[in-house]
Amino acid sequence: KAGRPVKVGKEELAGILAAVQGAVAADFNTSHARWCDIIATWIEALSPLAVKGFTFTKTEHSHSGQPVPRLLISVPENDRTLRDRIIDQLWSRSPRIAVLPELNGTIALNPQAVRDHEVLEITRALEEAVESNIGKS
Repeated sequence: KAGRPVKVGKEELAGILAAVQGAVAADFNTSHARWCDIIATWIEALSPLAVKGFTFTKTEHSHSGQPVPRLLISVPENDRTLRDRIIDQLWSRSPRIAVLPELNGTIALNPQAVRDHEVLEITRALEEAVESNIGKS
């Protein structure tokens, strides 16, 4: 049944309208350049992990095919257990850091919702999660 249970209030409707207006007004090229800058910062800051077997790949599309670049971090030897421990540690933080597990021991980072002040916080959290989980079986 539709009707009163699915009724939308003025506040909710105003929020939806503001979100749509913001999305329509956003400059995709500016946003895309910012996302690419965030990924470049992550790659540069995390590059010391390469000696431990981590690799970094920038993609041009999200997992759903949207034109949003991501950083894929492959863990040594495609170790899914290590990947999952790193992801769990990031999720257990306050505030939580959500990343996407990909195939073959890979972690995907999406810069789309990352605020400027969070870029280095995410980098440090990843470094800590790697250091505290590397070498564990």
